[in-house]
Amino acid sequence: DDETIAKAHKEYEHFTNDERLRDLYESRLKWKLDYNTEIEIARQEGREEGREKGREEGREEEKQYVLIRLLSRKFGLLDNEEKLIKSIHDHEKLDRAIESIIFTASKEKILALLK
Repeated sequence: DDETIAKAHKEYEHFTNDERLRDLYESRLKWKLDYNTEIEIARQEGREEGREKGREEGREEEKQYVLIRLLSRKFGLLDNEEKLIKSIHDHEKLDRAIESIIFTASKEKILALLK
C-alpha cells in the first residue's frame, strides 16, 4: 500500500541522511566483507593443505609399495614384515631401505633400517 511505501521511503531517506547511521552501516558492511574474505582464504589454505597431505601420503604409500614388492621378489616377505613396512612414515628410512636392497644379502638388515 502507498502509505507503507511512503513510510519506508521516509525511513530510507532518514537513514541515508544520518551520517552516524551510514557510518555504522558501512563499518558493518566492511567487517562482513573482511570476515567473508578471511573465511574464504582459510578455506583455500585448508584445501591446499589437504591436497599437499594427500600428495605426501601418496608418495609414502608408493615407497612402501616399492619396498614391499622388491623385498617380496628378492627374499619373500611375511605378513608381519609387510605390516612393519606399511607402518613406516619416514621417507628417509624408506628411501634407505629401498636403496640398500641392491647390495644387502638379507632382508633382516634391510628391515633393521626401518626401526
